[in-house]
Amino acid sequence: MFTIQHHFGSKLALYREILRMRDREVEALVRRVLAEERSVSALVGRVVDELFDFFLAHRDAVALRARAVLGEGLPRRGTLGDESWVGS
Repeated sequence: MFTIQHHFGSKLALYREILRMRDREVEALVRRVLAEERSVSALVGRVVDELFDFFLAHRDAVALRARAVLGEGLPRRGTLGDESWVGS
């Protein structure tokens, strides 16, 4: 527990950072495809394919994001779908 507090301040802050890390990976993936594709139809197909592959390879990220959206682990004041505690 001391290591978590030392580096992140709390378990909740660690959780937020993990969510942000995965979100940055998805954003980087989309940005890479946007930079490489010129055709809109190819762009859409490739983004869908790349995201599908990413989410299959990182099922833990999908589960973690789903838990955050559903409010699992939220402070008592949280509500369903309220991710304001996660931050951006």
